[in-house]
Amino acid sequence: RPGFTTNLQEVVLDKNIRLIDSPGVVFDDTITTGDVLLRNCVDPDTLPDPIAAIASLIERCQHDSLLLTYEIPDFGTSVDLFLGMVAKKFGKVGKG
Repeated sequence: RPGFTTNLQEVVLDKNIRLIDSPGVVFDDTITTGDVLLRNCVDPDTLPDPIAAIASLIERCQHDSLLLTYEIPDFGTSVDLFLGMVAKKFGKVGKG
């Protein structure tokens, strides 16, 4: 869980390997909410608007690869249309 470590922790995996977990996340003021989520710096359940993360993801990916991966028609630049098509593709859209 991101942001869970509050102090330095050391876990001995075997006699030669030690894992050190430290709270070392420092946020840059210029990073958007979507970018922070994609970098796994915050818990996604605490975000008020997860759409920003989807928008950042769409900006980072090649448009053609999204169309091929999800087997959906062209959605232009609309995040809502993309989410609607993916939801329909996976049967998440109900009647009504």
